[in-house]
Amino acid sequence: MIDNTREPQPLSEQVAPLELPEITVAEAMHLAPLQLSATLSLSDAAHTLIERRNRSALVVSDEQQLLGIITIQDVNRLLVRAKSEAEIALLLSQPIEQLCTTKVLFAHADELLAEAIDRMATRGLQQLPVVTREQPQRIIGLLSQEDVTLAQTIAHARQAFQQHLANQHLANQHLANQLEYHPANLIESKP
Repeated sequence: MIDNTREPQPLSEQVAPLELPEITVAEAMHLAPLQLSATLSLSDAAHTLIERRNRSALVVSDEQQLLGIITIQDVNRLLVRAKSEAEIALLLSQPIEQLCTTKVLFAHADELLAEAIDRMATRGLQQLPVVTREQPQRIIGLLSQEDVTLAQTIAHARQAFQQHLANQHLANQHLANQLEYHPANLIESKP
């Protein structure tokens, strides 16, 4: 069996900021990130993450304000560190606001994607919540590593397509110029 799967690369190697010069976070983020109530138990949060196949969820207050983030890796780490079934049971019953990461880096929708990529790469993050500048606790989206990769792919496709259109336009222009200078080419020869 031959495995042609590419080795995973750190985000900083996958996407060079120079390749995404004018793309904003808003163009790459997804608008409906999973949000879980801060009072939800770790057990319910883990179940939701697993069932929905999400890497993370934003932890929000009753007022929908960003309080933190919890990841599937956090759940794994907490459960592995527990020393007994009793400790696991206690952990699983705790509200996620007591267990989530509360010092959250975030991005703004209007900032350049390259800037957000730098922050993600520096801290080894898989995702960044996207918030408004006016209300930094108000969530408007989530930027994930997968979103960044897709934005890069779209940028490359857009560039290739625009180059094709430009080449096609030049070819059409060249043909028009030839016909303009050689109108006899348009006259059909009669036998």
